[in-house]
Amino acid sequence: MHAASGILHSQMNASATHGERHFQLWFAPPWRRRDAEVLQRTLGMQRSGQWTSVVAPAAGTAAIDFGHDLAVDLGRLDADKPLSIQANPARSLYLHLMDGEAVVHCEENVLRLQAGDALACPGGFPSITLCADRAAAVLRIEQPAP
Repeated sequence: MHAASGILHSQMNASATHGERHFQLWFAPPWRRRDAEVLQRTLGMQRSGQWTSVVAPAAGTAAIDFGHDLAVDLGRLDADKPLSIQANPARSLYLHLMDGEAVVHCEENVLRLQAGDALACPGGFPSITLCADRAAAVLRIEQPAP
């Protein structure tokens, strides 16, 4: 969604019996004075051990391109399907474990994450491998390093 000059936002769970779980991200665009717009894409089935692109800085992909050098990907991992991220000294990385538990292997460091935990590398990042004993879901955001 492009909010243009501003936005009023409210959200509620319409069910009195079922809980709601959601995750919202807000990014400041690199431009001003753009018309309001709402874009939607169906992601389809996610495969274990692979990243699914949600937002990409290049048009022509199934991902949403909103004119920002930003990549947002969803990843699914299982015991035999780890996820890898190649090192990039020119970009910042943010990982958020959406569901499950995961182990992050980053150079000599090993970190354990539980649902809701995050890892940020604001000034470039090394190669990273994410592993799990059972199904887990992770959100990955990359953008230029400050």
